[in-house]
Amino acid sequence: MTVSVLHLSDIHIKTDDTHLLLEADEIAASFFEVYRSSDRCMIIVTGDVAYGGIEEEYDLAKVFFDKIKESLLKEKEIPIDFFLAPGNHDCKLVPEDVIRSTVIAAIHSENSKAKDPDIVEKCVSAQKFFIKFSDKLNPNIKFFKDPLWEEYEIQEGSKVIRVSIINASWMSVLKERPGTLVYPIENYEHLFQGKYDHRFTLIHHPMNWYCQDTYHNFRRLIQQHSSIVFSGHEHSALTSNITTSNNTSTLFFEGKALAPHSMGSEAGFSALLVDVDSGDVRYCSYTRTSEGYEKDSAYDHSASLYEKSSPHSITDGFIHELKDPGASLSLPSKSQVSISDIFISPELDCLDTGKSVSLDDIDPVGKKILITGDDQTGKTKTLHNLYFTLHEREVYPIYIDCRNIKRSTSNSMRKAILKAIEHQYKRPEKLNLLRKSNKAILLDNYEEIGALVKGLDSIFQYINDNYGTVIIACNSMFITASIASSKQRSYLIDFKSYKIKDFGCNLRYQLIKKWHLHEYEDGHAQTEQEFENKIHNSEKTITTVLGKNLVPSRPLYLLTLLQSSSSQTKEELSSSGMSYYYQFLITKSLDEAGVGQGSFDVMFNYLSHLAWFYRDQECDSLDESELNKFNKQFSDKFTTIKFEQQLGTLIKAKILIYNGGFYSFAYPYIKFFFLGKYFADHIEDEEIISIINQSCENLSTRDNSNIILFLTHHKNSDWVVDSISDNLSNCYYDYSPIEFNSDTICLNDIIGSVSEVVISDLNVEENKKQQRKRSEEIDYEPKEEQLDKGSEEYNRSIDDLFKLLRSSEVLGQILKNYFGSITREKKNEYLTETVNAPLRLLGFFISEIMKDPDNLAHQIESRLTEMNSSLSKAEVKEISAQFISEIINITCTGLISKTAEVIGSDKLKEDIDFLVGRSDNNAYKLIQAAVSLISPSKPPIETLKKLAKSLQDNPLAFKVLQSLVLYHIHMFHTPESEKQALGHLVKVNLKPIHLRPSIKGN
Repeated sequence: MTVSVLHLSDIHIKTDDTHLLLEADEIAASFFEVYRSSDRCMIIVTGDVAYGGIEEEYDLAKVFFDKIKESLLKEKEIPIDFFLAPGNHDCKLVPEDVIRSTVIAAIHSENSKAKDPDIVEKCVSAQKFFIKFSDKLNPNIKFFKDPLWEEYEIQEGSKVIRVSIINASWMSVLKERPGTLVYPIENYEHLFQGKYDHRFTLIHHPMNWYCQDTYHNFRRLIQQHSSIVFSGHEHSALTSNITTSNNTSTLFFEGKALAPHSMGSEAGFSALLVDVDSGDVRYCSYTRTSEGYEKDSAYDHSASLYEKSSPHSITDGFIHELKDPGASLSLPSKSQVSISDIFISPELDCLDTGKSVSLDDIDPVGKKILITGDDQTGKTKTLHNLYFTLHEREVYPIYIDCRNIKRSTSNSMRKAILKAIEHQYKRPEKLNLLRKSNKAILLDNYEEIGALVKGLDSIFQYINDNYGTVIIACNSMFITASIASSKQRSYLIDFKSYKIKDFGCNLRYQLIKKWHLHEYEDGHAQTEQEFENKIHNSEKTITTVLGKNLVPSRPLYLLTLLQSSSSQTKEELSSSGMSYYYQFLITKSLDEAGVGQGSFDVMFNYLSHLAWFYRDQECDSLDESELNKFNKQFSDKFTTIKFEQQLGTLIKAKILIYNGGFYSFAYPYIKFFFLGKYFADHIEDEEIISIINQSCENLSTRDNSNIILFLTHHKNSDWVVDSISDNLSNCYYDYSPIEFNSDTICLNDIIGSVSEVVISDLNVEENKKQQRKRSEEIDYEPKEEQLDKGSEEYNRSIDDLFKLLRSSEVLGQILKNYFGSITREKKNEYLTETVNAPLRLLGFFISEIMKDPDNLAHQIESRLTEMNSSLSKAEVKEISAQFISEIINITCTGLISKTAEVIGSDKLKEDIDFLVGRSDNNAYKLIQAAVSLISPSKPPIETLKKLAKSLQDNPLAFKVLQSLVLYHIHMFHTPESEKQALGHLVKVNLKPIHLRPSIKGN
C-alpha cells in the first residue's frame, strides 16, 4: 500500500493573494505523477498558512485547499486527508496582546511555566482563527487533542500510521530568535506508547529554534519515535536521514516556502511517495519558474524508513545488551521486556553544588562526569542510557566494564577498548578515524581498577588523549573511602560528581505508571478510571512494603515488587499478605546466588537464628570471628554448615554486607523478616513473650513496630493482636472519641457557614506531583532515642502520638492481611479500636482548642498585627477566625483521611459497613466516605448524597466532607459527570473543565 504526501509550507496567504488561488491547479497537476501511484493522499502543511493570522486570510486558504483537493479527485478518487501544523504567522500578533507578551516573558525566565494549562491557554489564544480553520478542513476524529498536540491514527492496509501535529508556535512573537522556544514535551511522552508502524510528525520550527531545556529531550523523543519529520519556517528544501542508536532511520524533510517573504527567493513545495509495507520513500521537490512548477532533479531521490547501516552503527548483539533490563522481567502485556519499557531517568545529587538534577538535564557531551551510587541504584543502566544519548548526538561511545580489565595499565585499557569496539560497532575501523571530540568512553565498575591505584596515571593519560567525553560509574562506598587519597583526588579532580538518589514518590509513581501503561498497548481495553485504580493499588502496596526505609526505593526492588504483584494471584496474596513480598525479594536473591529451593528451609532457619544472635549481642555488626562462633553453635544444634561457603553465599545474595571489617544485614527488611520468623517459631518461650509484650506496650519506636509487624506477617497469634489492640486503647484513653455529632456543636461558631468552592480548571497530574512532593517533605520521623520511655525531650502527648499512629498502622495491616482468618467478632473489635484511637486524638486536639479559645484568638491576632501593622482591627479578627477555622478543618480532615488510609481495603468493606451501620456516629460515616474518596475508585454517590444531606446543619462535619470531595476531584481522573455530581453535593462549583493530558501523560 502506498501513500502520497503533498508537503506545503509557509504559504503566507494575505487577503489580496488572489494570484495564489490561480496556482492551485498547477500545484495539483505537478503532483499528479506521485498522486496517481498512491492508494491514499495526505496534504501536509507545516505552518504559516496565513500571513497575519486573521480570519479573512483563512477564508482564502479554504478556497485554495478546496481547489487542490477538487483537482486531485478529478484525476483519481482516493482518500485525501489534510494535516496542518500552525506556524508563527498563524498567530494573530497585531495589535500586541500585552498580557500574552508578559506571560511569554515569564516562560522565558522560568521554563516550567510552560506546563501551566492557564498559561498555555492564554498563549494559544492568538491562534484561534487557525484552530477554527484547521478543524473545519480536517474533520477526522482525533486520537488525542489538546492545545499543543494533535494525534491522528490512520489504517492503511495492514499498517497503522500515526500523525503527530505539534504546536511549536504557541508562544511565537513578532521578532523571534532561534534557541528561545519552550515546549513541555514530557507532557506527551505517553503518546509514543501503543502499536503503530509509522509515525509522521509535523512541526513548523526545526530543532535549532528550541531553548536548551527543551532541545535535548524534545529532539531525542521526536527522533526516536518518528519515521518522518516534516518541518518548515526555514524556507529551504533540506532533507536528511538520521540513524538513531538502535539503528532505525528518521527522515527529516524541511519544506520550501510556497510564498517566501523576499523577492527572488526560491518558491516551491515537495512531494513524497511512501510504500508503507516496504518502507521505501521517493522524494521530489518542485520549484516555481516562469513556466510554472518544475521538478528539481537535485532533490529527486529515494530513502527508506527501515534500518540503514551507518559507518557507526551498533552491532545487533550489543544493542540487545543495552536494551536488556538487567533482570528477569515480564510485563503484564509482554514477555520480552526492553530497558526502554521500564527506564525512568533517575534524580542525582550534584556533589559539587548540593543540588538535585534529573539525568535528562545533564548534557554529557564534552564533559568529564563521575556517577556514584549504592548497590541496585541502576548505575549500569544509567550508563547504557547515556550511551544511546551520546550516539544520537554523533558522539560515539565505548562502554567498558572495568571488571574485565585484569591489570591497571594503559596497555590493558587499550586492549579492552579495542575488544569493546569490535563487539559494539559493525565497522570498528571507522572509530579510529574520528576526532577525539566525537568519541566518548564510559567506564563502569571503576572501583575494580581504581582500587589498584598503580598504573592509573597511564590509564587516565591515555583516556584524556583519546576521548573528549569521559563518564565513570562507581560504587559510592568505594569513592567515599578512596577519595581521602590525594592520588585518587588528582585523577578525578576535573570530574563533575553526581550520586544517584533512591526513587522518591514521584519517580516511583512514574515507574509504576509506565509498568501498567503497557497493558494499554492492545486496544486500550480498560477505562482510564480502572487504569488509574490499578496504578493507585500498586503504589499503595509498594509504599507499604517499602515502609520507613525497610526496603530501598531502587529500580530493581521496585520492578521486582511489581513483577511479584503481577504474577501473584489474588487468592495467594490474600492468604499471605505483605509477608509474600518480603519473602519473594529474599528467595529471589538467594536463588540468584545459587541457593536451590531444596535448601531454603535450612537457610531460613539459619538466618532467623542469625538475626536473633545479632539482637542478643545488642549490635548491628559482627566481625568474622563472632559469625564463626554463631555458625558453630548452629551446626552443633541443627546441621553442619560450612562457614566460608555460607558467608560467601550470603554476601553474594546481598543478605549480608561487609564494610570496614564487619558484617551486617544488607537492608532492614531482611533483619526484621528473619527476626520476625524467629519470634514466630519461638512464640511460646517466656523470653520471647516478654519481648513481644514490651514491644506492644511501646510501639512508638520504629524498631518495636517493625518487630511486631514482621512477627504477625509470619504468625497470626490472637494474644499478640489482642495486646496491640489493648495498648492502642490506652492511647489518649482519658479523651472521648469525636463523633461529629453534638460533641462538636461548640465549634460551629468558629467554623461558621460553609462557603461554596469554585474550581475553574484542573490539572490532576500536576496536583499529584505536588502532593507527592509535599508528602516527602513533611514525612517526619523522630529519632528512636528521642522516643525512648522517660525521654526528657518529649512529653507524654508526643510519645502517645507516635505510639497511636504506629499501633494503628500495625493493627490495620494485620486486619488487611488476615481478614479471612480473624473472626467477625474480633475484626469488629480491632476495627473499632483502630478507628476510635485517632478520634480520641481528635478529641484531645479539640479540647485543647476549646480550653481558652479567646486567648488563642488573641495570640494569633497579636502575631498578625506584628507581621502586618497596616491591617485594621476588623481585618485582623477576620483573618484570625479564618485561620483557626482552617486549622480545625485541616486537622479533622487529615485524621479522618489517615484513618481511612489505615483501614481502607476492599477486603474490609463488609466490616466497615457493619461498623458504620450499627450507630449514628458521623465520624464513622466520614471515615467510610473517606475510604472511597482518597482512592480513584468510583465513589458511592447515593451514600454520599444521604451523608451530605444529614450534615447540612453540622458545619464542621460538612466542611470535612467537602474537603474530602475536593481532594478526590483534584487528585483523580474522575469522569466529568461524576465530578459534577460530587461537587453538587457539597457546594463545589465546577466550571467547564478544559481538556488536559490524561493519566497516561506526564
